Amino acid sequence: MKTASAALNNLLLSGTQFNVADLFEFKLTNGTYLRYTSADIDIVYAGNTYSSRGPRIVRSATKTVIGVQVD
Repeated sequence: MKTASAALNNLLLSGTQFNVADLFEFKLTNGTYLRYTSADIDIVYAGNTYSSRGPRIVRSATKTVIGVQVD
């Protein structure tokens, strides 16, 4: 079992709504940055806007384990 800090426990118990979104950043050879998100709305993070209107990029399922595990 993984343990959580008191601060994380309090945040989770606060009733705050959470959404999961992936952020993708591509730097083209001409120096242009393309930023996209898997969310259904644009997201501003670290002063950059990640567009929800770009190509639909989907990652495969993820899994969290303790230690090393090979699929």
